[in-house]
Amino acid sequence: MDTEVFEIPPGPDATAGLSLFVPVAWVNSPRAHRLTLSVPRRGAVRITLPRGMKRETALAFLHDKAAWLRRALARRERHPQPSPAAVTLGAHLEKFPWVSIAGKLCALECAETMSRPFHVFHEREALVLFRHRGGVHREGDLRRLVRELAAETLPVRVAELARRAGITVRGVSVRDQRGRWGSCSARATLSLNWRLVLLPPVMQDHVILHELAHRREMNHSARFWNQLAKWDPDCASNNRMLSKQWHGLMDIARGTA
Repeated sequence: MDTEVFEIPPGPDATAGLSLFVPVAWVNSPRAHRLTLSVPRRGAVRITLPRGMKRETALAFLHDKAAWLRRALARRERHPQPSPAAVTLGAHLEKFPWVSIAGKLCALECAETMSRPFHVFHEREALVLFRHRGGVHREGDLRRLVRELAAETLPVRVAELARRAGITVRGVSVRDQRGRWGSCSARATLSLNWRLVLLPPVMQDHVILHELAHRREMNHSARFWNQLAKWDPDCASNNRMLSKQWHGLMDIARGTA
């Protein structure tokens, strides 16, 4: 089984000019009698191919089902199924006490405060300080602090990488996507997952460059991958690492205020 990203083009009931990019797992099954498409409660969309069926036939089927797939994914967004084994944000930050800012790994120091939660970024020292309330407030405070940090720093990183690539971006929003690291619209706006600051710098840049490449090619054609490879020569291995090693970050901080 292999996984690749599939573009769902905008439909009449979707935001104008906005495509969705979702992971699709290709399953070759000798026991399958027909081509099937399913959207599990979590993770990648699954398309199952009978023995001998060509990938081109399955791709055509996937494109025909684009409107259905968009509706199914929207339903999943409205009724999420949290993982029972999901790691809390606090536990993650204890294990990985760092965040990625401006292409650098910055040490993270967390401590309790009696006042309102806040964060401080010391750029010269590559250090971020989080001050949160303890007890039952800890998870919610940490989530807000990481999201605030992401909202401040990710648009700056996008601007820097876009400048290097000679790409124009009209806007960047930082959101709480459930299954995507980011997306790019035909209106030249990027939407990024706040958990990107929890990725290593190389992985964070890989996602941003992927979305910037869609400013040249709003698809996943050979031209798109060639463009991405010019900016990110290790894009193939980075994509595999993102899917295998860091996909679990998507389950962090689900359902916290």
